[in-house]
Amino acid sequence: MAEWFWVDGAQTSLVSADDRGLALADGIFETMRLEHGVLCLGNYHQYRLTEGLQRLAFRDPDGIAKQALEAVSSWALSLAADYEGSSLRLSITRGSGPRGYAPSASAPPRFIGRLSTGLPALQLPACAGVADIAWPTQPALSGLKLIARTEQVLAAQQLSLSGYDELLMANQRGAIVSTTSGNLFFRRGSQLVTPDLFEAGIAGTRRRYIIECLAKACEMSVSVTDVFPEMLSEFEEAFFCNSIIGIRSLANVVYGDRKATYDSVAAAEKLRPAIHGMNH
Repeated sequence: MAEWFWVDGAQTSLVSADDRGLALADGIFETMRLEHGVLCLGNYHQYRLTEGLQRLAFRDPDGIAKQALEAVSSWALSLAADYEGSSLRLSITRGSGPRGYAPSASAPPRFIGRLSTGLPALQLPACAGVADIAWPTQPALSGLKLIARTEQVLAAQQLSLSGYDELLMANQRGAIVSTTSGNLFFRRGSQLVTPDLFEAGIAGTRRRYIIECLAKACEMSVSVTDVFPEMLSEFEEAFFCNSIIGIRSLANVVYGDRKATYDSVAAAEKLRPAIHGMNH
């Protein structure tokens, strides 16, 4: 795997020590998939960037999102042209600022890119547990991909020691929200069920793509609702998704002294071709 870094138009890994993203996690990011010279679902990423900048009260959120995405994707695609697939992270921070929480009224935002070649191979269905750490409740910021990812860092650390392939994360009420790095879907018959993210969680681009486009194309409906651990055994199938892995099925979930087992991968197999490489 090769990696390159880019900051405000220059190929460098150096960021100023007074950057508010570093000091205060004041910013957002997107992790995007590049395949065969194309940025996959760029419009979905731009929409979420704009929404995040708007909710963080950046000036001209739409203009900043467009400018940042065009600049970093142009840089990345010029380097990744010889590679079949790559991942690109774009971070937008509020730039350099003085001490204290209040941002500068005049400092320009900072754009940071990280390009990594190679994409993960299709993986076998995952065996999952449930993380000890829960998502915090903050409806004003729910759905956004904020730079602050403390709960997921702790969950990923627990995962590395757990013996599981993945861990599910719940909200403060105990409803299942996500895995450590992806959005969840469950299937009952021809209906997909995905957790409600009103209180907490990241509204992923692939989650939105499935809800808005792919489910209907595959003759499935989607329900957005709470999913509690005691409901896990009611479903025939489960999978999670993100922009880099696409879709990975779950084989089972262990929660407390119970275990939900999923034998079917039917919906995942229908949806995967569009998630992997056909969603430009």
